[in-house]
Parts: sequence; structure tokens; C-alpha cells
Amino acid sequence: MIKNVVLAKLEQFKDRPVELGLIDVKSIYGNIEGHWLFDGGDCIVHVEKNVSNSSYEIPSLTQREKPFVITYIYYDDISFVKSYIGPGSGEINKDIGSLSPLATTKSSDDILKELQGDTIHKALSPRSFQNVDNVAPGSSYGTFKGSAISTDINGLSKYYDDLVNKD
Repeated sequence: MIKNVVLAKLEQFKDRPVELGLIDVKSIYGNIEGHWLFDGGDCIVHVEKNVSNSSYEIPSLTQREKPFVITYIYYDDISFVKSYIGPGSGEINKDIGSLSPLATTKSSDDILKELQGDTIHKALSPRSFQNVDNVAPGSSYGTFKGSAISTDINGLSKYYDDLVNKD
């Protein structure tokens, strides 16, 4: 992609999670925990937490010794920019309201109404990451209705007690 196009998309998606697809089918991320993007002139500079990968176990490259990884990616090597649209009608309209629909007889207004009234807005996601704030009862991950087994001598952590509805 052209640098100006990439930067315009990143500006459009400011403060939202973004994924940049590279021509070698890898991706880099921004605006999520542990990932930061910078403009390096003729390239994007991606700084991320050092996580387990093929080079992780090499001495002197461990998290303790090198907690962050920096990668330089030329703008020409970026093949797409992906972001995520929130539930508000303003955010949906801002992102696609001015676009012309393709391969359909529906108007932009018809599609916007479908997106705004879609049943996904009522969805509660299944359990996901532990130890984040939005797993409490009534949050976006809903009420814990499963079972758990602990290998800890002290039993289940307080984390699970907080998830169970107590009457």
C-alpha cells in the first residue's frame, strides 16, 4: 500500500484495535495491549512485547533480557489495514456511511439499518481471557455458567467466586 493510504486508514481507526496485513501473510497489530505503531519515515515501526516464538528460547533474547521487540516494515509491504467497528450507530456510520455498496441492490441506508439492528448486538461472548476486567458477571463476557477444575491445593481462585451468581 502507499504510505499516505496506510496513514489515512490509521488516522481513521485512531484509538481502535488495528491489524496490518503484510505481503508475506503475517500481521502486526496496534492499539492493543503490548503492541505500538510508529511512523519511521519510509516504514512502520512496530514495537511489541517479547512473546514466545521461534527465537524466544535463544539465550540473550528472553523476556527478562529483552522485554520488547522492534520491527521495521516498509509501507509497500503492507497489503491491508483492518480495524473493528464498535456497536454505536455513529461509529458504524462514520466508517461506512459514505461508501457505495457493491454487488447488492440495497442502499447504504438499508445496510446501515441492518448493521445497527443486527442480533450480534445482543450477543454475549463465551469465556475468553482470564484476569481481565470484563469477565465479571454482567460484563461483555456474561455470567459464568460452566464448571471448573482446579489443580491448586487451595482450590479454585477467588476469580471464579466472583463469576458465580450468588443468590
